[in-house]
Amino acid sequence: MSDAGDEIRVLYVDDDPDVADLTATALERADDRFVVETVPDTETALGRLDDDVDCVVSEYDMPDRTGVEFLCLVRERVPGLPFVLFTDTGSESVASEAISAGVTDYLRKDAHADGAAILANRIGNAVDGHRAERERRRHLDAIETAQEGIAILDDEEFVYVNEAYASLYGYDPDDLVGERWEQVYPDDETAVIHEEVLPTVRADGQWHGETTGLRADGSTFVEDHRLATTDRGELVCSVRDVSDRRERTRQFEAVFDNTYTFTGLLDPDGTVREANETALEFGGVDREAVVGKRLWETCWFAASETARSTVRKAVQQARSGDLFRDEVRIQGTDRAVVIDFSIRPITDEAGTVTSLVPEGREITDRKQRERELRRSERRLEAVFEDPKMLVGVLSPDGRLRKANRTAMELIDADHEEVVGEPFWETPWWPGDDRAAVREWVERAADGEYVEYESDHVNSGPERRSVSGTIRPVTDESGAVVSLIASARDTTERREHRRALRRRNERLDEFASVVSHDLRNPLNVATGHLSVAQRQVESAHLDETAHALERMEDLIEDLLTLAKADDRVADFESVDLAAVARDCWRNVSSPGTTLRVEAEGTINADRSQLQQLLENLFRNSVEHSSTDSRSRTGDSVEHGATSNRTQSGDSVEHGSTGSRTGSDDSVEHGSTSNRTQSGDSAGSDSADRRPEADGGSSTITVGELPDGFYVADDGPGIPEAEREQVFESGYSTDEDGTGFGLSIVSKIAEGHGWTVSVAESERAGTRIEIGGVTRPNDRHPSA
Repeated sequence: MSDAGDEIRVLYVDDDPDVADLTATALERADDRFVVETVPDTETALGRLDDDVDCVVSEYDMPDRTGVEFLCLVRERVPGLPFVLFTDTGSESVASEAISAGVTDYLRKDAHADGAAILANRIGNAVDGHRAERERRRHLDAIETAQEGIAILDDEEFVYVNEAYASLYGYDPDDLVGERWEQVYPDDETAVIHEEVLPTVRADGQWHGETTGLRADGSTFVEDHRLATTDRGELVCSVRDVSDRRERTRQFEAVFDNTYTFTGLLDPDGTVREANETALEFGGVDREAVVGKRLWETCWFAASETARSTVRKAVQQARSGDLFRDEVRIQGTDRAVVIDFSIRPITDEAGTVTSLVPEGREITDRKQRERELRRSERRLEAVFEDPKMLVGVLSPDGRLRKANRTAMELIDADHEEVVGEPFWETPWWPGDDRAAVREWVERAADGEYVEYESDHVNSGPERRSVSGTIRPVTDESGAVVSLIASARDTTERREHRRALRRRNERLDEFASVVSHDLRNPLNVATGHLSVAQRQVESAHLDETAHALERMEDLIEDLLTLAKADDRVADFESVDLAAVARDCWRNVSSPGTTLRVEAEGTINADRSQLQQLLENLFRNSVEHSSTDSRSRTGDSVEHGATSNRTQSGDSVEHGSTGSRTGSDDSVEHGSTSNRTQSGDSAGSDSADRRPEADGGSSTITVGELPDGFYVADDGPGIPEAEREQVFESGYSTDEDGTGFGLSIVSKIAEGHGWTVSVAESERAGTRIEIGGVTRPNDRHPSA
């Protein structure tokens, strides 16, 4: 028995029932695959075509229509269905008509003795051919709809090409059918196919690999190429364009191996399958040294139990399907770094974790920058919230972004109310100043550093005076990205300046009175005394001269001290060395040399600095004078500066008058070398003074970390008396005013400086001035 799948259903049409039955029986005996159904007319037969009929056998001469007419109707309904014309009526004309109508076969009943057997054979061949062609057509239809290109070659020529195949190479299918396969490959590739690919196909029946295809426009592409042979010796070729896949592969390899990121591939349990070159080079290991190990057991994490614990936790979390990310320190061949470490899971279509991807990016520098940024932000915040400064940040168009607490305390408004407002329209500015403020902002937005002085409106009844700047902040390209407005409240300084001007005016009036109303009668008395001394010799006249001279000293020192008795209002940048040399021109004396070792500029009131240095120079000049001091009652007083030659005269370094008496003394404590009765210093002082033997002396202006000093090589001041020398009225000389070094102290105090006495390197006196600022330092407040 034949299988149901091999059964051939035959519809036999004949108006002679006996012949039909006999023929049907004979056919079924001839081929056990046949199942024959007989019908008496064509109309009935047409109704049976809806059933599963494999072949129609019909007589030509039928009552309702001819067999050829019936054939045409069958072809309309079931194209390609095998149709055999089996007839008693036979002629060349009938045969020709049947063949023209597309009959599958034509056979006369009386043509052969064993007509049924021949008919059975013809039916079997027709049905088998029809089924094969139908199967082939289904295959070809499937091929036509396939995404990949498929072609069939016979004797290395295309006999079939689907649309996808032709399109890959830039052709229509008809353009390739009948052509050889070499048309779609470049010359160098055809040689490879002839020498390597085709021999493999002939030997193994198939081949798979990548080749280079040639398009009609001359361009090439990478193709995934499969070849296989059929039972009939045909060659079936399938191709897919994998240029994008090849490019993606190259890109993946570039990302995986040519990157600064440490990355790899793990099994779900954390076993290393792959590691990229960046990670291997950092660890100084080969791939074989890490593949097969658990990630936390590799060299990168060997130096830290904390790191190993973190990696184990990361694998466990990623294996559960969650991304893990943290910062981890890893060890390399010569250094340890901090990385931004993560492990992410890879899942299949069912959601099962199949792999883990570890990744690490070095962030050591970033962490350092973050720390520096935090420090910078803290410093910026400290500057921004300076309680003595009003600070605001503006956008380039002048709108306020932020203001510090000091600025907000000045006005009666909340921060939210002023943020976003044009700076010149904020409550700090009076209406009459807003146009000027807008101009300042626009200049700063153009890149200018703008300085200004103005008034601020505050929540109280009075305005506050400010001195400030608006400075631009630029990016790397030089574009202004923001503006910083800062100001200092100068109201008290302004009031102080006004008070100082009023005080100076009174001092000027006082000086005028002293200079004119007191000095005029004093000069008259001095003149008359000089006449009297030429006419009469009397010790009383000498004492009178000394008293008048002392009055001159007192007037001079009182004026100097009065002018120094306040804080300095106007600081300027002063070249210390240049000022020292200018002062020396007014003070220098034979036998004394000035050495200036200080450099640079300081913040000071120039005129008062000159007064301070001249006092100190005179003090050292007279203290270290080469004159022989042998008069009775000589003393050292650094405050007075006039030369006296009379008996009992004293030299006070603060005074500027010229004294012509014969008996000099310098107030420098009680350390001068005295040879007459009443001297208070031992003779050992003279051993330390080079000028005692007629040699020269040196005054040095030197530099201190926070100021400067003036030193001499005189006898020095005893340590026990060093604090007293700056007191007003203190003097070891009964003729001294005691104001000399007090004037120095007052000038220093007015600048915010400190003053002290020390021993110089040559055992003399060194006056040290500290607390001095440089132009790059913050100015002391007035």
